[in-house]
Amino acid sequence: MFSLKDNTVRRVLDAGSVATHFQPLVSLRRNAVFAVEALCRATDPDTGRAVPPQELFSLAGNVKTRLELDRLCRQRALEAFAPLYRSDPGLILSLNVDASVIDSSCVHSQVLSRQVADAGIPPENVAIEIIESRAGSALALMEFVVDYKRRGFIIALDDLGAGHSNLDRIHLLQPDVLKLDRSLITRIDHHFHKQEVVKSFVRLASRTGCMVLGEGVERQEEALALLECGVDVFQGYFFGRPTPAPAGWDNPALALFKVAEAHKKASIKRLNAEKIRHSSYHTLVGRLCARLATPGPATTEQRLAACLEEDSQLECLYLLNMDGTQISETVCHPDRLCRNRRLLYAPAAKGADHSCKEYYLPLRSGLSRFTTEPYLSQASGSRCITISTVCAVQEGMACILCTDLACD
Repeated sequence: MFSLKDNTVRRVLDAGSVATHFQPLVSLRRNAVFAVEALCRATDPDTGRAVPPQELFSLAGNVKTRLELDRLCRQRALEAFAPLYRSDPGLILSLNVDASVIDSSCVHSQVLSRQVADAGIPPENVAIEIIESRAGSALALMEFVVDYKRRGFIIALDDLGAGHSNLDRIHLLQPDVLKLDRSLITRIDHHFHKQEVVKSFVRLASRTGCMVLGEGVERQEEALALLECGVDVFQGYFFGRPTPAPAGWDNPALALFKVAEAHKKASIKRLNAEKIRHSSYHTLVGRLCARLATPGPATTEQRLAACLEEDSQLECLYLLNMDGTQISETVCHPDRLCRNRRLLYAPAAKGADHSCKEYYLPLRSGLSRFTTEPYLSQASGSRCITISTVCAVQEGMACILCTDLACD
């Protein structure tokens, strides 16, 4: 194992032995590589050995040295990007800035602005990537972002969703791009909670005018899962590894084509499955309403309990009046209740107000049936959907049957 010496950074700085590799940022909607991220690659001039970037910056023990190193990496990136820009003026350079060096002493230095101008690159073609949690001064960081946005630069928040990221900085810095950390992306196709977190970022971005980018995409399945969550911009080994020039990429266009074709097939398959599923929902709810309307001596709760036998996915059943107040107890399948978290999740009781619920409001506006998206049930603690339906119970009174179906 190669052991780095304390003076490695100084040797690298004095020799200027830093090169730049580029990794593609691709958009399925645009069907193109629209940006590249510059990644520094340093070499110890004495030994000729590669110095990993994270290790290199960690060895820069003081702010002055880190700032010097940061500026050298930026300079090399801009020099390497300039010919790419001349070949494609629509290409964007994503440039990392070490936020730990942004303080009151350098926030208005305009060194980066001059470096970009000297390279002949418009500010609109440069995205400044910042990991905001590393900022030495929150106030200086905000001043830096405001200044560079005013000059036309694109601002990207990096590593969003990682353990150290501060979500409150999103509304303070108002970035143009949110880069989701690879910890959210890895095996996202297997993790419902990761998908829901990504969807929440996508919803936030759509309302605030941001672009969401998933980095660290290494598998086609991850790209497809991100597409399902609303992410359309990707970065990762699946689309291209960092190389000194675009000619060294594996073939981002082919990777995009594979994702697009797989997405079309998956979408058609999903839509067909949804048609079949909703048809089965319609049939199931029809049977439930018929059973509830059948005359007999059983109480409302007894009839609801008998309805649980209709389908193995039935989790909970309860009735609301047309004002959204629960008029029955919640009848649940006993095997589907979350016993180990029963203090957090419990079925709603008779008299509970559901008038603000997603499954009630559409019926209030005139629909006769509504099906929710999957969500975490407050009754059972598991994923479910709720189908709300206007029906008549045995007494002939119009009410709303709420049917919770488990999403296993």
